[in-house]
Amino acid sequence: MTTGTAPPLAVRAAVGVWLALSVFGLFNVAFLWLNRDKVREALPPELTVGGTLGPLTVAAVVFAAAYGLFAWLLRRGVRRARLGLSVTAFVHLVWVVLPGASLASLISVVLLGVGLVLTWRPAAAHWLREQE
Repeated sequence: MTTGTAPPLAVRAAVGVWLALSVFGLFNVAFLWLNRDKVREALPPELTVGGTLGPLTVAAVVFAAAYGLFAWLLRRGVRRARLGLSVTAFVHLVWVVLPGASLASLISVVLLGVGLVLTWRPAAAHWLREQE
């Protein structure tokens, strides 16, 4: 049973960070598509731009959709949304870190960390317990 209380600042901030991460990922892949000539120059000859950016685009859309859905559920007071966000963040972290370091991956890692910290704050946990 939902008590109807407004979410605390930690939850509202966490939702904002997760949505910012979604938008950042989509803008990042859009930027790569807009600069595909530079991407083509940076790729080894055996790789194509479409073959490289295609999976990146799919991943960005999947992560953005997952973060959007789980952030919406978190904002509505669904406790399991924190677990969904955490699992998605872990998979995203692995996806971002394995290829190597870049400014975009650093920004993603920072947003992931901030999002997780805010999502698991005691104030968020307390409010989510009240929502049952």
